[in-house]
This record gives sequence, C-alpha cells and structure tokens, in this order.
Amino acid sequence: MKQQTSIQWLFEKFYNNEGMITTKQLKIAEQMNQKEIAKAFDDGECNYFYSRKTGNDFADGQEYFNELYGEEQL
Repeated sequence: MKQQTSIQWLFEKFYNNEGMITTKQLKIAEQMNQKEIAKAFDDGECNYFYSRKTGNDFADGQEYFNELYGEEQL
C-alpha cells in the first residue's frame, strides 16, 4: 500500500463515493493530519521551537500541535 497524505486519502474517499464523504471519514482525515504535523515536527532537524505559553522547549510534535492548533484531538 502506498503512503498517502490525509488530503490524498480524503480526496480518494470523496472520489470513490461520487462526491460524498462521511463525518467519520472527515474525522479520520483530521486525525491523520494531526499525526502528519506532529511527525513533521519530530522529524525536523531544527525542532528547537519553544512554547510561547511556558517558555520551555516543546517535548515533542504532539505538544507543538496542541499549542498551535488546540488541545489534543485524538
């Protein structure tokens, strides 16, 4: 199975269902996107960003996501 981004996955569902997606599929795509953002942060060579709320470095990509986009959604 080839690797897909959350957008590609959702578009495939949309296309295969003749222009319709379910709320469950939308929620899955949102969770996939959250994981993509956190992984990109974790995999980055310069992931030295710090929290503007605490002044401390982020522990991981999930913490980074939570501060930028809201609390954990998974």
